[in-house]
Amino acid sequence: MSEISTYKLIKEKLQAIPNQRLKGSWFEKVSKRFLKEHDSANEYESIDLWSDWELNNNEGDRGIDIVITTTSKEYIAVQCKFHQDSVSLNDLSTFLLKLQSGVGEIGFKKGIIISTSNLSSNALKEIEQIRKSKGIDIVEISEEDFMYSQIDWEKFDPTQTQGELPLCDKKKPRPHQIEAIKATKEYFSDPKNTRGKLIMACGTGKTYTSLKIMESLDPKITLFLAPSIALLSQTFREYAQEKSDPFYASIVCSDDKVGKGKKNKNDDDTDDIDFSELPNKPSTRLEDILSVCEKAQKENKRFIIFSTYQSVLRIKEAQEVGLGEIDLVICDEAHRTVGAMYSSNERDDKNAFTLCHSDGNIKAKKRLYMTATPKVYSESSKARAKESDNAIYSMDDESIFGEEIYTLNFTKAIALDLLTDYKVMILAVRKENLSGVTNSVNQKISQLEAKGTKLDKKLIDNEFVCKIIGTHKGLAKSRI
Repeated sequence: MSEISTYKLIKEKLQAIPNQRLKGSWFEKVSKRFLKEHDSANEYESIDLWSDWELNNNEGDRGIDIVITTTSKEYIAVQCKFHQDSVSLNDLSTFLLKLQSGVGEIGFKKGIIISTSNLSSNALKEIEQIRKSKGIDIVEISEEDFMYSQIDWEKFDPTQTQGELPLCDKKKPRPHQIEAIKATKEYFSDPKNTRGKLIMACGTGKTYTSLKIMESLDPKITLFLAPSIALLSQTFREYAQEKSDPFYASIVCSDDKVGKGKKNKNDDDTDDIDFSELPNKPSTRLEDILSVCEKAQKENKRFIIFSTYQSVLRIKEAQEVGLGEIDLVICDEAHRTVGAMYSSNERDDKNAFTLCHSDGNIKAKKRLYMTATPKVYSESSKARAKESDNAIYSMDDESIFGEEIYTLNFTKAIALDLLTDYKVMILAVRKENLSGVTNSVNQKISQLEAKGTKLDKKLIDNEFVCKIIGTHKGLAKSRI
């Protein structure tokens, strides 16, 4: 059973428990675990229930369930909500008031809301207002964090509140990943090699492999680039859970076009998640990036910037005002960085994906390009781009992408039993059946018209038909 289905089953069992105290004890323990998982830099000195916090001023329940004391003696207020329905503004009002007022002379630097259901639109609006007016950061630990937590939901017994929570073992590199890690470390040990490609089939653990490569190279500052917020969220969670050593992180998503789904039918990307679904609040200010970097340097810890390609210029600006040279840039879905660098500003949306290649934009010592599907431009395409005065980036250009460090294609991955073999299903329709359907439709149309029913002239969705043709064309090119 998957972690998601197991977690949902446990949640259903808990909802049925009439004893609210037992339910509350369970949720507080699980909440503490999530807080530890979110502490990627080991910043938390202690995590105390409100009743156990020595500075609670002897106040009773004030909407704050847990207080975190950081190593720098700052305080974070936490509210835990085990709800089946959405969490309303009224459910959070006491917590939000206390978060702003503090306790005695103690002020709160940050707020965390742990919830098993979504926050209402009014609650989200109020939280955003507090962020802007009071400068208090408020983040949400959502149901997605529960599903992908390190808690072993298979072994978890929701009726037992004593003892430690069962946790999943950390991953260990598999043989193919060990090969990739060793090959990359050896490749970059040569000072001449500053760029390289890692080709790994989807489902073979590229993200985890990139983490272990990063740790083996031991950079002080790493920039991880991805084309969507969903991928950044997935990567941050993987890095935070599977890390060998603590690290400080900034998530940079300054482009308001990212994380809001498709704008129109011509958009390339599928729907993305919203900013609020990120495990950490994204940085939009240069000061935020620099202050986290300074903390990391002071404590001699790694600093990782997780950014979308669309926000690369924010990294460039940060370097212009004090962020040092980046030791390692990891470009995920690197085939997306292939294409033309348009000389016209009209194509800034496309240029965003190619900005990472130049030291003029991002000063970096090493660049690792990761993809499952390397993309190469034909000579004729390169010639046409040159005629239009556009620079073109193709993954066969070693001056930009470097050499292939390690390759694990789909065929090899299937041979190693890492992936399931393809199963091709062909749907066939007999001519006589097709004509029967057509006649039936025509007959129905005639009956409707006879009754005086007005029919939409556009009975065939041309856009849908074009998608079928486009898919067929793509498969034909792939020779599948």
